[in-house]
Order: sequence, then structure tokens, then C-alpha cells
Amino acid sequence: MRVRIAPGTIGVMALVPGEVSFSVWAFYLLFRVYLLVCGGFGVPPSGSAGAGGFNPRAFFDYAADGGFIVIAAIALFRARDAFAAGIRRLFLRRREPDDPTAPMSNAAAVVGFVAANALMLWWARRAGMSWGSYALIMAAFYVALIGTVRLTAAAGLLQHRPPTHERWIIMRLLGARAIDPTSLTMYSYLSMGYLLEPQNWAMNYMVNSFKLMHRGRIRGRGFALAVGVAMVGVLIACSASVLWVAYRHGAVSLGCWPIFAVPTCAFRELNTSLTSPEIADNWLRLALVVGGAFTAGLSWMSSHFVWWPFSPIGFVIASVMHTNRDIWANALIGWLLATLIRRFGGLRLYHSLRPAFVGLIFGHYLTDAAMAIFATTVLGARGVTSLVP
Repeated sequence: MRVRIAPGTIGVMALVPGEVSFSVWAFYLLFRVYLLVCGGFGVPPSGSAGAGGFNPRAFFDYAADGGFIVIAAIALFRARDAFAAGIRRLFLRRREPDDPTAPMSNAAAVVGFVAANALMLWWARRAGMSWGSYALIMAAFYVALIGTVRLTAAAGLLQHRPPTHERWIIMRLLGARAIDPTSLTMYSYLSMGYLLEPQNWAMNYMVNSFKLMHRGRIRGRGFALAVGVAMVGVLIACSASVLWVAYRHGAVSLGCWPIFAVPTCAFRELNTSLTSPEIADNWLRLALVVGGAFTAGLSWMSSHFVWWPFSPIGFVIASVMHTNRDIWANALIGWLLATLIRRFGGLRLYHSLRPAFVGLIFGHYLTDAAMAIFATTVLGARGVTSLVP
């Protein structure tokens, strides 16, 4: 268990609903107790040969993955009217009222979604990937993406993802032999180069911006164009910069992650799948079902009973590395501050103190930004590569 105090995260957790901040640290501690109980029965977190193939940590991870599936399904169900409006306007030529704060019409969003996925499918098929394998990996990716967007909206968590990578889920639920070698190779490119790192996913950041525009009644038609121009510029500038730095200073001098750790891990996994194929695991299949049912129950209780203190958000991220490293202790502090203020000062005092919590967030990230600029300009020019002695 790690404790890393981050004022910005404390500020976020003091602003989100109490059941969310409470669930983040409470489910994390329950996860640790679960591992302790399993260890008490002689089953270590990584499992053992005498445990009948049961891996406690992997079981919890896949249960959380099942929770992500349910969260994504609920989000899609709630957005059904917007999807239907876009399809009616596109194919039936019905005039549907559009939200003026939206960055594009519902019909344009449908066209963009179909076009982007058609281009991805064309690229994968040209590389020799099978239809079924492509559908599996992209379905798993969209579940992770939509679930992450929900985490952003509900808990202010921008860099979270399911505990288990999309490729690993497929390997352990179906087995590597169910996927042809060409598709396994493409999985390495897709999963490690495109789907791996949540910091590279633009959707959660964009949807957060859409919500701000909606609440502020800001016209959003120019936003899509601005984002498109910015993304093209960033891709060109960053790709050129990484290549220039790598060839000038050597890629190995830039640190293990992600310059050479990602491709090394990707093709190590591919080699394992081809030479010693992973087999399907019934324990993990069961975990997916159990986690999905548990999350559905938590969601139902949260939506029907005001007194219910648990949110499914805490369950699905309880075993994630970032929760242990960066979040759980700050969630506890933020929840405790907000609860004590509301309990003894009432909602009036809590509302009056919300700017202070926003100040924690701005103070944290503005300081980080200033240090990053200082490190890359002043220290970088002097050949200093690290602020740590």
C-alpha cells in the first residue's frame, strides 16, 4: 500500500459526490482485505499450483473488467435517444433538433464514427487480420473507452482504464489458439501502440469539454474544427520531436517507459502466444460474470436509494495500479474533508469552500506545468536530464 499526497486529487475528491469519493478508498481497502483473506487460506495474490488455478488478484481484476462492461452498457443505453436521432436524421431525412452547444450534429457524429471505424477496419484487413479478431479487440477497446469516459464524468479520473488490458482479456477468455497468427501479430500493434495508454485517449478529455460547454451554454460548432487542427498539429510536432531527440541523444537515454518498454512488451507477448499459447481460464470467465452482476447491483442500488453509500466507480478501479499509487489516500482525505464540512458546517459552508478545492487543483497542476517548462528549457539546455540527484 502506497501513500502519495496530491493536492489536486484531494481537491477533485472533495468536489465529487460523497458516495463516489467514499467508494474509491473503501473498495480499495476491501480489495486489500480480500487479498489478505486469500493469503490466510494459503493462496497468495498471484495464485499457486495447489489453488486449482485460482489467482486472487486476476480474479478481482477480471471482475472489475466485467464491471466496465456493465458501465459501458448503461452509458450506451442512456444515450440511445441521441443515437436514434442521428440515425433518423441521416437515413430518414427527418429534421431533429440539435443541441447548439454540441460540437457537431448527431448525424455528423454518426457519419464520423462509421467513417473512422471503416478506415480502421480497412487497415486491419489489408494487414491480414480476420473480421472476428478485429471485432473482438475493438469491442473490448470501446468498452474500456466508454467506461473511462464515465470515470472522468463521475469521479474526475482522467487516466484510468480497466485493470486488464484488452488483449489479455481475449487471450484468457478464448485462448490464443482461437486467434490466427496474423491477427495475433496485429493485436501487438493495436493493443500496445494504440489501445494501451489512457493518456493517449482523447475521448475522455473531449467529453469533459463537451460537458463544460453544455453547462456554460457555449456554442460548440467551432470546437470540433479547433480540436481537429490541434490534434493534427500535435501529431506532426510530437512525432518529429521524438524522432529528433531519439536520434540525437539515443532512445535508451529517454527512459524505459514508453520508448522501448512498449515494443519490447508487445512482441514478448506475441512470442509467448505463438510458442506457448495462453489457454482459456474458467475462473476468469466466472469473474467477468460475477463482476458484471455485482456492478449492475451497485448501479441499481445507487439509482434507487439515496442512503446507499457505494458507487460502482470505486469497485471497478479498486485493483488498478494508479489507485494504489496516486488515488486512494487522497480520496480518503478529500472525502473526510468534505464530509466533516457538510456535517458540521452544512451545505452553505461547503458551497462557500468549493473555490478552495478548485484552488488546490489549479495550484497543483500549475506548479507541475511550471516545473516541466523549467526542466525542459533551463535544465535541458544545461544537459541536466533529471531533477533527482
